[in-house]
Amino acid sequence: MIKIGGSLFPEKAIKLLESLKGRNCIIITGGGEFANLIRKYDFETEFSNDITHETAVNAMDIIAKLLNDKLNFTKLVYSLEEAEKVVDSGNIPILLCSDFLKGNSFIPHSWNITSDSISAYVSNILKSKLLIATNVDGIYSREPNSVGSKFF
Repeated sequence: MIKIGGSLFPEKAIKLLESLKGRNCIIITGGGEFANLIRKYDFETEFSNDITHETAVNAMDIIAKLLNDKLNFTKLVYSLEEAEKVVDSGNIPILLCSDFLKGNSFIPHSWNITSDSISAYVSNILKSKLLIATNVDGIYSREPNSVGSKFF
Protein backbone atom coordinates (compact mmCIF):
# COMPACT_ATOMS: atom_id res chain seq x y z
CA MET A 1 0.00 0.00 0.00
CA ILE A 2 1.24 3.46 -0.88
CA LYS A 3 -0.23 6.62 0.55
CA ILE A 4 0.50 9.59 -1.71
CA GLY A 5 0.41 12.77 0.31
CA GLY A 6 -1.71 15.63 -0.92
CA SER A 7 1.40 17.78 -0.56
CA LEU A 8 2.78 16.03 -3.67
CA PHE A 9 -0.26 16.90 -5.79
CA PRO A 10 -0.35 17.37 -8.70
CA GLU A 11 2.99 17.07 -10.54
CA LYS A 12 4.99 14.97 -8.07
CA ALA A 13 2.02 12.71 -7.35
CA ILE A 14 1.51 12.04 -11.07
CA LYS A 15 5.21 11.29 -11.56
CA LEU A 16 5.23 8.95 -8.56
CA LEU A 17 2.23 7.05 -9.87
CA GLU A 18 3.80 6.83 -13.33
CA SER A 19 6.89 5.24 -11.74
CA LEU A 20 4.65 2.61 -10.11
CA LYS A 21 3.10 1.36 -13.37
CA GLY A 22 3.09 -2.43 -13.39
CA ARG A 23 3.62 -2.68 -9.62
CA ASN A 24 1.40 -4.62 -7.25
CA CYS A 25 0.11 -1.89 -4.94
CA ILE A 26 -2.97 -0.05 -3.72
CA ILE A 27 -3.01 3.74 -3.54
CA ILE A 28 -4.61 6.04 -0.98
CA THR A 29 -4.26 9.78 -1.42
CA GLY A 30 -4.12 12.63 1.03
CA GLY A 31 -6.49 15.58 0.92
CA GLY A 32 -3.86 18.23 0.27
CA GLU A 33 -4.87 21.86 0.08
CA PHE A 34 -8.54 20.90 -0.10
CA ALA A 35 -8.35 19.37 3.39
CA ASN A 36 -6.25 22.29 4.63
CA LEU A 37 -9.01 24.69 3.56
CA ILE A 38 -11.58 22.65 5.46
CA ARG A 39 -9.33 22.76 8.54
CA LYS A 40 -8.99 26.57 8.15
CA TYR A 41 -12.74 27.05 7.80
CA ASP A 42 -13.32 24.79 10.82
CA PHE A 43 -10.91 26.86 12.90
CA GLU A 44 -12.79 30.02 11.93
CA THR A 45 -16.36 28.66 12.15
CA GLU A 46 -16.22 25.52 14.35
CA PHE A 47 -18.14 22.95 12.34
CA SER A 48 -19.05 19.58 13.88
CA ASN A 49 -16.40 16.85 14.06
CA ASP A 50 -18.58 14.58 11.95
CA ILE A 51 -18.88 17.02 9.06
CA THR A 52 -15.22 18.11 9.08
CA HIS A 53 -14.12 14.46 9.11
CA GLU A 54 -16.48 13.60 6.27
CA THR A 55 -15.45 16.57 4.14
CA ALA A 56 -11.73 16.01 4.77
CA VAL A 57 -12.16 12.42 3.57
CA ASN A 58 -14.06 13.79 0.57
CA ALA A 59 -10.98 15.95 -0.12
CA MET A 60 -8.94 12.73 -0.29
CA ASP A 61 -11.41 11.46 -2.89
CA ILE A 62 -11.06 14.64 -4.95
CA ILE A 63 -7.28 14.17 -5.18
CA ALA A 64 -7.78 10.47 -6.01
CA LYS A 65 -10.20 11.28 -8.83
CA LEU A 66 -7.97 13.97 -10.30
CA LEU A 67 -4.93 11.67 -10.25
CA ASN A 68 -6.88 8.82 -11.79
CA ASP A 69 -7.95 11.12 -14.62
CA LYS A 70 -4.31 11.62 -15.68
CA LEU A 71 -3.35 7.92 -15.88
CA ASN A 72 -4.58 5.00 -17.99
CA PHE A 73 -3.39 2.19 -15.71
CA THR A 74 -5.17 3.20 -12.50
CA LYS A 75 -8.77 2.59 -11.51
CA LEU A 76 -10.88 4.12 -8.77
CA VAL A 77 -12.21 1.52 -6.35
CA TYR A 78 -14.73 1.63 -3.53
CA SER A 79 -13.78 -1.49 -1.57
CA LEU A 80 -10.81 -3.69 -0.78
CA GLU A 81 -12.42 -6.55 -2.69
CA GLU A 82 -12.65 -4.36 -5.78
CA ALA A 83 -9.04 -3.23 -5.24
CA GLU A 84 -7.91 -6.85 -5.23
CA LYS A 85 -9.61 -7.48 -8.59
CA VAL A 86 -7.96 -4.41 -10.10
CA VAL A 87 -4.53 -5.53 -8.86
CA ASP A 88 -5.18 -8.98 -10.35
CA SER A 89 -5.95 -7.32 -13.71
CA GLY A 90 -2.51 -5.65 -13.71
CA ASN A 91 -3.72 -2.15 -12.93
CA ILE A 92 -3.28 0.01 -9.84
CA PRO A 93 -6.36 0.68 -7.70
CA ILE A 94 -6.86 4.05 -6.03
CA LEU A 95 -9.15 3.61 -3.03
CA LEU A 96 -11.92 6.17 -2.57
CA CYS A 97 -11.90 6.32 1.19
CA SER A 98 -15.26 8.04 1.68
CA ASP A 99 -17.15 4.97 0.49
CA PHE A 100 -14.80 2.57 2.23
CA LEU A 101 -15.20 4.37 5.58
CA LYS A 102 -18.99 4.83 5.48
CA GLY A 103 -20.46 3.38 8.64
CA ASN A 104 -17.02 2.69 10.11
CA SER A 105 -17.15 3.09 13.88
CA PHE A 106 -13.44 2.36 14.48
CA ILE A 107 -12.13 5.67 13.18
CA PRO A 108 -12.94 8.66 15.39
CA HIS A 109 -14.10 11.86 13.71
CA SER A 110 -11.37 14.28 14.71
CA TRP A 111 -8.53 16.28 13.22
CA ASN A 112 -6.23 13.81 15.01
CA ILE A 113 -7.20 11.28 12.35
CA THR A 114 -5.32 12.04 9.15
CA SER A 115 -5.03 10.41 5.75
CA ASP A 116 -1.84 8.83 7.12
CA SER A 117 -3.88 7.30 9.98
CA ILE A 118 -6.51 6.04 7.55
CA SER A 119 -3.78 4.54 5.35
CA ALA A 120 -2.26 2.77 8.36
CA TYR A 121 -5.71 1.44 9.29
CA VAL A 122 -6.31 0.05 5.78
CA SER A 123 -2.78 -1.34 5.59
CA ASN A 124 -3.37 -3.15 8.88
CA ILE A 125 -6.59 -4.69 7.54
CA LEU A 126 -4.69 -5.90 4.48
CA LYS A 127 -1.69 -7.04 6.54
CA SER A 128 0.44 -5.15 4.02
CA LYS A 129 3.44 -2.90 4.19
CA LEU A 130 2.77 0.82 4.01
CA LEU A 131 4.85 3.49 2.33
CA ILE A 132 3.83 7.09 3.03
CA ALA A 133 5.15 9.42 0.33
CA THR A 134 5.07 13.10 1.24
CA ASN A 135 7.20 16.21 1.12
CA VAL A 136 7.08 16.75 4.89
CA ASP A 137 10.47 17.51 6.45
CA GLY A 138 9.97 15.07 9.32
CA ILE A 139 7.60 13.83 11.97
CA TYR A 140 6.18 16.27 14.49
CA SER A 141 4.32 15.79 17.76
CA ARG A 142 1.48 17.99 16.36
CA GLU A 143 1.00 20.49 13.55
CA PRO A 144 4.52 21.81 12.80
CA ASN A 145 3.55 25.48 13.22
CA SER A 146 1.53 25.00 16.42
CA VAL A 147 2.81 26.01 19.84
CA GLY A 148 4.72 23.21 21.56
CA SER A 149 5.26 21.19 18.37
CA LYS A 150 8.35 18.99 18.60
CA PHE A 151 10.32 17.62 15.66
CA PHE A 152 11.33 13.98 16.02
